[in-house]
Amino acid sequence: MKKVFILFIFATNWVYSLVYYPGDLLNSVKRTQVITDLFSQKFNNMYSSFYPSNDIERDYILSRGYSSNTVDISLNGENIYKFPVNTPYGLQELTLFRVFGSTILKFDEITDFGLFKWGIGVGLAGFRYGMYKSINLNSSSVDDGGVDNNNFSVKDYLFSQVFDDLIVITNIFKPFGYIHFGLVMNKEVEPGLDGMLNTDDDVLISSKSRLYLDSNILGFIFASIGYNADRDRPETINTKIEVMSLISMFSDVYRYKMPDIFIGYSYINPTTKDIKLNDVSTGFIEFYYNFGYKLYIKSMLEVFLKGSTASSFIRQSFVESRFFLTEFVSNESINDFSGLFFIIGLSSFSSDKLKYFGSDSSSVTGYMVGLSCSFLFSGLSGYLEINVSRDYSQKLSSLVDSYGHTYFEAKLQIGL
Repeated sequence: MKKVFILFIFATNWVYSLVYYPGDLLNSVKRTQVITDLFSQKFNNMYSSFYPSNDIERDYILSRGYSSNTVDISLNGENIYKFPVNTPYGLQELTLFRVFGSTILKFDEITDFGLFKWGIGVGLAGFRYGMYKSINLNSSSVDDGGVDNNNFSVKDYLFSQVFDDLIVITNIFKPFGYIHFGLVMNKEVEPGLDGMLNTDDDVLISSKSRLYLDSNILGFIFASIGYNADRDRPETINTKIEVMSLISMFSDVYRYKMPDIFIGYSYINPTTKDIKLNDVSTGFIEFYYNFGYKLYIKSMLEVFLKGSTASSFIRQSFVESRFFLTEFVSNESINDFSGLFFIIGLSSFSSDKLKYFGSDSSSVTGYMVGLSCSFLFSGLSGYLEINVSRDYSQKLSSLVDSYGHTYFEAKLQIGL
């Protein structure tokens, strides 16, 4: 029986390499883009954080999630259950999972040079991807002449297991901005011919040649690049301008009554050593606005500029709203708040890769629903969110392999 099981794993591993490689799961360039984009977003939120002095500032902070000034801790867990894999022995259902964690320390006023205040930041982030199958077993033991049946579950990790880690050192020049210098370490563990992990024939594929550079200039100009030192070329580029922060420099309008509007450009060269893929360039606009803390809206429109064979020139678009449901803490202080919010989003997404995963079209619509509990107390802020989505553009844009499946996600963010 054990030999049959090993043969089954080997066969599924062979099928997996053929069916799923065109996706994002095993593409180290795409995974690098995902982890660095997440880190950039979290650090910029942290850099822009402040203690609110009125209701408008408090509502602005709550609508964008949280405030963190010195310490930022983030944990994300994502699962797709019953992920089908075709094998010579029939259709097998696995669990596809991703786990993300990050910790950032920021000390932004260590030395005052007069023109600017210098500080430093240190960040660590990690992603783990993989698949596993839970197998229910039972055993019998003889005890005092009787038979006791014990049921238990075993979790077997199948196929390649992926680990991405990011280390970042940040120089802060307040109020002019900051510059990130980072190293991305990609590691992939293949199970080898026996199809089983943690055995002698495991194959380790690792890279420590990817560099991450990111900058925030004056709070409204952002630029990020992922650079492959081995190949001496950029693999990802992302630049954007926050329009309303720029306008507020020349206007008397109170900044925190205004929306956030980003206009940007993105580039990725997803080619790896084993497969050649088209470079893709896109342009995008992002919009964020809150009506007090009762309603928060964010939306995005991203269009292809180069490299797509999809039928639509729109790569993704979504509208997401967060509605206030109830307040847990009622306090007149602007620094004390805790409330429950309902989240709903609708989206569209286009990619020629969708056809690798069962779609008849290169475009798909999706949705997301969830609940979020946000809190803000003196010196402590954060949120806990649980959501469910299916073919939601923000998920497909980072993991196209998730097409056609229900996506479960839990997020925890804490800032001090």
